[in-house]
Amino acid sequence: MTTSSDQEFAATEALLRQRLAQLADHAPTSVRLPDEVPVVALPGHRRSRRRRMGVVAAVTALVGAGSFTTYSFLAAGRDGGAATPEEAVTNFVSAAEHEDVLGMIDVTLPEEVGVLRDAVTSVTSDATRLQLLSDSFDPGAVTGIDISVDDVTLDTNFLEGGLAVVTAKTGTLNVSFDPQAFPFGSTVRELLVAGAQAHRTSTDLAAAGTQPSLMTVQRDGRWYVSVEYTLAEYIRQATGLEMPAPLDRSPVGFDSPEAAANGFYDRLAALDLQGVLDTFAPGEDAPAWLAQSWLPAANAAIERGRAAGWTVGISGLTYDTTGDGSRRTLNPVTFNVAGTLPAGVGQSDSGTTADVGPLPFSIDHVDGCTTYRGEGATRLFGLEASPQVKQVDGGYQLCAPALSGAWGLVLLTGGLSDLPAVSVVESGGKWYVSPLGTVLATVSADLHQAGSGSGLLEGVLAPLLFGVATSSSSSGSGTAVVTSTPVSVTP
Repeated sequence: MTTSSDQEFAATEALLRQRLAQLADHAPTSVRLPDEVPVVALPGHRRSRRRRMGVVAAVTALVGAGSFTTYSFLAAGRDGGAATPEEAVTNFVSAAEHEDVLGMIDVTLPEEVGVLRDAVTSVTSDATRLQLLSDSFDPGAVTGIDISVDDVTLDTNFLEGGLAVVTAKTGTLNVSFDPQAFPFGSTVRELLVAGAQAHRTSTDLAAAGTQPSLMTVQRDGRWYVSVEYTLAEYIRQATGLEMPAPLDRSPVGFDSPEAAANGFYDRLAALDLQGVLDTFAPGEDAPAWLAQSWLPAANAAIERGRAAGWTVGISGLTYDTTGDGSRRTLNPVTFNVAGTLPAGVGQSDSGTTADVGPLPFSIDHVDGCTTYRGEGATRLFGLEASPQVKQVDGGYQLCAPALSGAWGLVLLTGGLSDLPAVSVVESGGKWYVSPLGTVLATVSADLHQAGSGSGLLEGVLAPLLFGVATSSSSSGSGTAVVTSTPVSVTP
């Protein structure tokens, strides 16, 4: 028997299918034909804050998602965003519940959407090439992993400046992962323990001590989940920083992608932290928002260092550039960092002779090799004791990115042998650095440069991507064994 409510739903479903199909003319990704678009029932706009919500392991799905057919998230509305912070969070989590990675991305801040989509495409391509993921991986039907939250109670804390923190105060977090059902590629599949069983855990959020939360941002009367602000808020909580004041910033744009990257590195090498923040793209404000809490203390420490003789500058930057349109990724292939360190850093050669004046240093990176020269470099990096470097005329040379790799952003605080890729974006005819894109580009670049084979799983990529760790088997076969570990994903 067909009721009037059934007829109304059918009519609404048909209309939604038609509207979704029409989005193909405007969206950068493809949309299924009307009869192929999956339509799901979503939570209504109820006053009650008690809802059942589920979420897919967002990190795993994000890095795994590749060739999509878009399921546009229905509850986002024609104008994008949501009417309230809680609705934005519910939309985000509901998209994850229906295993729609792009749906999750589509309800984030508009400035974050392109960055996240680019990361999904790039990482997926390399994960498939390395056979970490199967070619049959379908982001619209991710199997083997599921996270759900039952009977959750949401609490919203409105902040100044159009921000709000939405926290799950109570509820039960259920996490399950089945390594046999997850679409791993052959590189991982061959190492899985035969018959490895699925893992499932349940956590009482009220008793866990730290309830998961998402930061939301209001733009033009609509609310969006923000990945950048969420990360910034978790950092703030972990470090005990005070809640920042509302942000007012004027980003500094550049005429070309290379000029934007040069501007970023010039300021970073010169320890001009405010200048670094000014290069960040309009709308990607979370790092500058958080910096209000730590920048004064950092600048005071920098001034003390300068007074003691610390100087540093960067030059000779050239890049390997990828991407097109309004987004590019620039990977430094040559650079020179030079300056002086305060006298007294490290120990003098004899251990007793007093240092006189600042200690000079120079770091040159050309053709994949990094050469360190000067007493300052020797003191700072302890090069004499490293078996990975060889002595050359006037200094030491390293021809493998083994000292800093992705952590090259921390200039001159460790063995700087490489600089990370920088993501830049065009906005209003000017080019800016994308902080979120730069973080994601670092992960993507590491994966892109990796070779195939099981050795890849011995590095940091395996737990980062899949939540698995490797251990050497003591059996006669001598093969590596991958044991799955539960992944706890907190928004």
